[in-house]
Amino acid sequence: NDENQCELKFSISDTGIGIPKEKIDTIFDSFDQAALDTTRKYGGTGLGLTITKQLIDLQNGELYVESEVNIGTTFFFTLPFEIGDNKELKSKSSKQFKPVLFENIDILLVEDNPINQLLAKKVLSKWKCNIEVAANGKIAIDKLNNKDYAIILMDVQMPEMDGHEATKYIRSNMNSGKENVPILAMTAHVGPQEAKRCIESGMNDCITKPFDPKDLNVKMNMYINQKK
Repeated sequence: NDENQCELKFSISDTGIGIPKEKIDTIFDSFDQAALDTTRKYGGTGLGLTITKQLIDLQNGELYVESEVNIGTTFFFTLPFEIGDNKELKSKSSKQFKPVLFENIDILLVEDNPINQLLAKKVLSKWKCNIEVAANGKIAIDKLNNKDYAIILMDVQMPEMDGHEATKYIRSNMNSGKENVPILAMTAHVGPQEAKRCIESGMNDCITKPFDPKDLNVKMNMYINQKK
């Protein structure tokens, strides 16, 4: 670093399958992966590293990798940062978000990704609600058959039965009030078309992933009270 700029180096390591030396130079190419069966086994399109490299290049940084087959991989990147002045720091607003608490209210979280489950549960647990998790639409329907929930937070893209299919089934085939349970779609693709599709499937509203806790809290409160 100097008076005006500093360079930070980040490293991310895994203990995965590793990358052969002859493939190291190609993994940043579009649609190229280290092994032909990577997509089948692990998913992905071969675009993630390409996009990452382009983002780092745009910020005048550098991305490189060290790897050993069957041992793991470490990705390094460096980025230059301008040294600022404390006077430029924005002070926190005195108006902090005070969430509504949902004590003893049962919430069904329908989400297949373990990380997304963890993040959502971390936020919801602070609001004192009882959280149950279903990894896909079929499991969600089974749970709803056996229990009433104040609201369902429904991921849209899931294996076996996605959020659209599950919602349509609930609206068409459930009874005893279960068919009217509020359903909030949770999706990373909230544009006008996707939002319209969610509403047409029978969902009440959409929440963008990664979600804003304030937005989620406000909408949960609105639909839970509406149901009451």
